[in-house]
Amino acid sequence: MLDKLIKQTAEHISYSQEELDNIKDSVNHLKGIIKYQPDFRNFFIGGSFKRHTMVKGISDIDIYYEYIGGTNPQTALSRLRECLKSSYPDSDIFHDKPSITAALKKIPVNITPYRGYPIMIPDETLKNWKTANFERLENAINNLTHESSNYIKLIKVLKLWKYSHSREIKNYEIEEKVSKMLLGSYSGKGPLSNKMLDFFFINNFRKDHEKFKKIFLAHLPENQLKTEWLNFIENR
Repeated sequence: MLDKLIKQTAEHISYSQEELDNIKDSVNHLKGIIKYQPDFRNFFIGGSFKRHTMVKGISDIDIYYEYIGGTNPQTALSRLRECLKSSYPDSDIFHDKPSITAALKKIPVNITPYRGYPIMIPDETLKNWKTANFERLENAINNLTHESSNYIKLIKVLKLWKYSHSREIKNYEIEEKVSKMLLGSYSGKGPLSNKMLDFFFINNFRKDHEKFKKIFLAHLPENQLKTEWLNFIENR
C-alpha cells in the first residue's frame, strides 16, 4: 500500500501531457528570440525537463544559449537578460548566479549562457567559465529508467520531500544519489518504500529515516496510512 501511495504522489506532482505541450510551445518561443541576436546562437534544453524528472511547482526549465560575444561571463548574462527583457517586458527577469531566472507565461525558467565544446558555463564569481558535464547525469538517469520507470517516480517524490522539509540537498543531487544507489553496488531489490527508506539512511537524513521507518513498519488501515504518508511527505 505504501508503494501505491508513493506512485500516486509521483503522478500528482508530474506535469500532464497537455502541460508539457504548453511548456514545449513556450520553449520554442524562447528558441526563436535569439534568431537575430548577434551575441547568441545555438540553443538546447537540459536539466530535469530533458531527464523527465521535473516536478510541478518545484523544478525549473533549464535552457542554454551559446554565447559568441566577448569572454566575460558577467557581460554574457547581462546581454542575455536584456534580450529576454525585450521579448518579455512584463516578466520578472533577474540574475541568479550563474544564470538568469524568470517566470515566463507562469513557467519558471532558468537560462544559462555557455561557450564552446566541451560546454562551459559561468562560475559563481561570474569572472570565469567552468566546464559542465551534463552527459554523466543524463546517462545515469537513462540507465535508471531502463531498469524501472518507478525509479523516476521515487526521484520525483524525494524532490517533494526535499522541498517540503527544506532539506539542504539540490534536486540534481537527489538524482545523482538515487542513481548511485540503484545502479551501484547497493542491492536494489524490493519495493519503492524500501528504497526510499534506504535513501534516507545511506545519505544520513536520520530524522527523516526514523519518521518514515515508523510509517514503513506500522500496520495501519488504508485511510490512516494515507494520512500518515501525506503528513510525512508534505511536512504537514
